[in-house]
Amino acid sequence: MTLSDVKCRNARPGPKLRKISDGGGLQLWVQPTGSRLWRLAYR
Repeated sequence: MTLSDVKCRNARPGPKLRKISDGGGLQLWVQPTGSRLWRLAYR
């Protein structure tokens, strides 16, 4: 699943942390407070 600009902007906070991934290690974390954090998982 690819991360598009529209998908990232429309991601709404929920009661728990939401992790939206592109499948290649890039993740957008949407906190319950509404803040957003980009994370790159690598090894």
